[in-house]
Amino acid sequence: MSKTVADGLCEMLVSAGVRRCYGIVGDALNPVVDALRRNGQVDFVHVRNEEFGVFAAVAEAKLTGHPVAVCGTAGPGVAHLINGMLDALKEKVPVIVLAGDTETGLMDSETVEELNPYRFFASAAVYVGRLVNPGQLRTVVTSAVTAAVTRGGPAVVALPGDVAAAHAPKDRYEIRLPRPVRAPAEAEDLTATAAGFTLSAARQILAGRLDDVIDTVTHNARIV
Repeated sequence: MSKTVADGLCEMLVSAGVRRCYGIVGDALNPVVDALRRNGQVDFVHVRNEEFGVFAAVAEAKLTGHPVAVCGTAGPGVAHLINGMLDALKEKVPVIVLAGDTETGLMDSETVEELNPYRFFASAAVYVGRLVNPGQLRTVVTSAVTAAVTRGGPAVVALPGDVAAAHAPKDRYEIRLPRPVRAPAEAEDLTATAAGFTLSAARQILAGRLDDVIDTVTHNARIV
């Protein structure tokens, strides 16, 4: 059986550490939910309203630190996600939003339930990508997941149902996330560390920028 775009999407989510997807089945999302079933490594949690789902995803991402997926189908399903996405943005947690989109043949025709994902999600996401052909799969999904994890916040993949059900190019669908970068120490932490050095009889070597603690370091420390 050939792999669909939705299958490749699921494989990439699994490789990024996603283990749960909250949402409601329907329309444009049917190929995605079916792919989740075939994959078997991401639990799909059906909720009563997409808004409940995105808040649940925010809570899980906050508690675990791992990216969590949420989905809403085209039109009102997508619109229900916005409040929770703003919460994810404020909390700086990695939430992957799978937004059902109008079929490609109907885009920009003002058809029922059509939304422009770039304009609609502009104030509530760290990244918005629209997957309008199978060849974009790796690029768009990798960009979305990487942005959600490294920048902290919701990232959107707008996905039309006809593209989700289309055959995916032969490729290895996985995401290698960058290692987290340790934040630099605060000035007061550096000052306390330097003060501790001055109490030591041993000669110390401090490497790096010491602009914030230079007045605290005494002759007991050699600066390189």
